[in-house]
Amino acid sequence: MFRIIQLALALLTLSLAMPSPIRAESLDPRSGQSADLEEAAILFLESQIGESSNKVSIMIDDSRLRIPNCPSEWLFEKDKPSLHLITVECSDSEWRLALRYEVSGRNAYQRNTNNIGLNDIEVFLSNELSVGHKLRIEDFALDASGALPEELKVLIDRGVFMKIPAAVGTVVSASMLENGKKVLIAREQIALGSTVSEDNFTKIMVPSRDSENALSADYSFGDLSKATTNIVKGQVVTEKDIGRPTNVLVAKILIRPGEIFTNLNTEHQVILRDAPQGAVPDLASLRRSVATSQLQPGRILRYIDARREEDIKKGEEIKLTVSRESFRLQIDVIALESAFIGEAIKLTNPESGATITATVSGKSRAIK
Repeated sequence: MFRIIQLALALLTLSLAMPSPIRAESLDPRSGQSADLEEAAILFLESQIGESSNKVSIMIDDSRLRIPNCPSEWLFEKDKPSLHLITVECSDSEWRLALRYEVSGRNAYQRNTNNIGLNDIEVFLSNELSVGHKLRIEDFALDASGALPEELKVLIDRGVFMKIPAAVGTVVSASMLENGKKVLIAREQIALGSTVSEDNFTKIMVPSRDSENALSADYSFGDLSKATTNIVKGQVVTEKDIGRPTNVLVAKILIRPGEIFTNLNTEHQVILRDAPQGAVPDLASLRRSVATSQLQPGRILRYIDARREEDIKKGEEIKLTVSRESFRLQIDVIALESAFIGEAIKLTNPESGATITATVSGKSRAIK
């Protein structure tokens, strides 16, 4: 008898020590955890379908369901959008649940569809369709007269695509569709640097999700438009694939802070890619400028990399030439400010303390 009791206690201890997955248990669905889950699910759906939270309802209708506390965060996924199902799980446990949701109002499924409207018509798919499929008349089960509603025919002619997969017999709603965009694709292989025109491309309709950064079908090509990358035949052309020549000034050798930009340490280049904001087009644009930081060879120079080197600096001792009809005098004075050639500058005579206004005539020189 004693050994039987020992064995029972051992089995009880073992069962308590073994971990088990957390599963949905029976309790009041309006517990605190349930309310938190419902609020999180509504926020998730609000971001996914674009409806205000007061229109979204989560169907937690099993009175025996218990929602566990999730110490990290709930993870949601739109499981079967056509059936209004989402799945939720806690990232710190094996707990997982499918929830049904509803959105009040017929227009709830028409968000972000760019005026894709089906009103109250109901049409059924005759084929299983995948994401990105361009809708055709033969994708639908026709009515007894063999016709489709006019609203749907207009959408098909305009070019709309499936935003989600759908099975045969599914009722098509506007939320399942997305508008297309007419873009350019390459007729043939185009090498980097080749001059291009609209004759090199074909206009096609693609789903909006595939047209991000794509060149619009009405893109205006210039005489100097060139391929900035190697373009493959059939490729959707983006803004980065086509460019126009841009003049830039580039560091030819290492330029150290304080060095003056000259034709010995810089060179002019023509690039096809986008130039950095504030790029310097040529050496003449810098006049007498020095580098503000160390610049590596090949660096495209920007105005922020340069600082004008004044012909006279404040506090500098310079030569002032005073010319009159009967005499010409040259004296040493101190600059009270910095200035460039041709500008007026205030100077002081260190011996008399008098202030003089003169014109900068050269490096460390002024005339009056």
